[in-house]
Amino acid sequence: MFTEVLVESAGIHHPQTLYRASWNEGPNKQAIIDFVSATTEEGHPDFIPGRLRISTFDNDYTLRSEQPLYFQATHAGDTADKFAESLASWLASARHPDSDRPSKLVFHPMLELLDYLRANQFKVFIVFGGEIFFLRVFAEEVYKIPPE
Repeated sequence: MFTEVLVESAGIHHPQTLYRASWNEGPNKQAIIDFVSATTEEGHPDFIPGRLRISTFDNDYTLRSEQPLYFQATHAGDTADKFAESLASWLASARHPDSDRPSKLVFHPMLELLDYLRANQFKVFIVFGGEIFFLRVFAEEVYKIPPE
């Protein structure tokens, strides 16, 4: 991953901390770190071989905000290709109304969590109650999760 390349070139010996830069200290952070450590450490009773490690997230309110409006609701009736084209255009141009920064309405600590899990050989999946065409384009662009 890009961040791993930066870490290696900088000579940092603990690249895992880079994936948790915005996480608040506390019991939730420690529980995640402990879980990943236990499931990735060979010989630990909770060890899971890399090929069997999976994590699943709910996109709605867990990985991204849904306010003020579901994007997909504005494109009801479009074909899958037309919807994907509209979504790609929106992702490239959407701006937050207050900060005028690119707006994908995702929670940065959750993006770091996805990177942290992938760095520890977890395959990441997303469940979603909305339109599948939206998630296929959005997840690949924003979460680095290819459509499967």
